[in-house]
Amino acid sequence: MHVHLSLDQHRQHFVFSYVLPEGLDRELRSHYPSLGSVAIAKYGLRQWLRLHILAPELLVLPSRAVFMLWHEFVGSNDFNDFAQHAYGHVLGHRPSPDVLRSEPATKDAVGLALTFAMACVDEGETPEHPSSLPTLFRVDDALELEGGQHWALNCGHSACDLKDGARCVHHELGPLMPTDLPKEVRFGVPDPFPLEGAHIDRDFGMFGALGPGIGY
Repeated sequence: MHVHLSLDQHRQHFVFSYVLPEGLDRELRSHYPSLGSVAIAKYGLRQWLRLHILAPELLVLPSRAVFMLWHEFVGSNDFNDFAQHAYGHVLGHRPSPDVLRSEPATKDAVGLALTFAMACVDEGETPEHPSSLPTLFRVDDALELEGGQHWALNCGHSACDLKDGARCVHHELGPLMPTDLPKEVRFGVPDPFPLEGAHIDRDFGMFGALGPGIGY
């Protein structure tokens, strides 16, 4: 039986199999020279690139580390060719640092809620009752990134009790969680494709078992 894939699915498959440029983390490491492996940030970037196919004008990056990788990728010589295949056109702008301001306006919170919901579905989770944070929302905390966005699934208090820049999905995004998601989010792909050839097992370590069909 032949399975006919939509254009969005073909583009997601392209992102799934795309090998990120070598040394893409230079900007991130220049700001955070003490970082060890940044493989989880690269997995987050790949998830962002896939979700960006489906709702590019609506999503908001929830991770400073992934933002830095995205910013560097957009400015690289490889990006125009990537964008032609992944999005069907060359993006006409670089991502703005404003999307990562610590106190987002309501429209940013709506975008974050949509990003959270789509990332959950991408990992086989129910956005209303996920068992854990999706990768995009775990990156900065996993890297212990100073000045990053550190998300908690639920602070556990009736009134949000998170401090020091930490953010609570339950209180901040829960009331804005969308019931309808744009297009096809999860389409069923094999085990995650290596980010940088054979280096994935060594670099990704404990974050390798993220579940089937994620397609970073």
